[in-house]
Amino acid sequence: METTNPALPGSALLVLRIIAIIFGFAALVWPYFMTGFLILLFGFFVLITSVGSLIAVFSKELQPGAPRWLVILMAIIGILVGIFAIVDPLVMGVALFLFIGAWALVSGIFDIIYAVSGGISGSTKTLLLISGIIGILFGIMVLVTPAIIGLPILVQVAGIFAIIYGIIGFGYVKEWKCDAADATS
Repeated sequence: METTNPALPGSALLVLRIIAIIFGFAALVWPYFMTGFLILLFGFFVLITSVGSLIAVFSKELQPGAPRWLVILMAIIGILVGIFAIVDPLVMGVALFLFIGAWALVSGIFDIIYAVSGGISGSTKTLLLISGIIGILFGIMVLVTPAIIGLPILVQVAGIFAIIYGIIGFGYVKEWKCDAADATS
């Protein structure tokens, strides 16, 4: 009989939510630093992973699937985006925050869809609905006003979102651990 650890997803979620809370407080305390840090982190991440993809396309490690020309094209685009993010962080910052806004909006929509159609009930459903509404509101705010609100202010708002998102996640972990305990008893 196969056994699984029902607390593992909750434990992983707990770590992610703690990281979100730490990021949130750092964004509130050091908004200018975090703005630059996030843009540079994104730039170096994209640059390194794209160089890795370009190396992999010419090695025997390439997994079958995408055509080589497509992997090469995506790697070259990634290298250019990474360099651009490092060289011109202000423009890349606006683009990155638009992406974050879109991500928050889509995540919020999916949280709400999951809450109403996923067979979830009780406080977990309520927490998912709250998380979804917050994600949608944050996403709309970023997408509508990126040029008006300065990037450091957006970082602070993202920090508040991350803190709330992290705290709400503790409710998920508690519910999942209770559900897992009930399922094993």
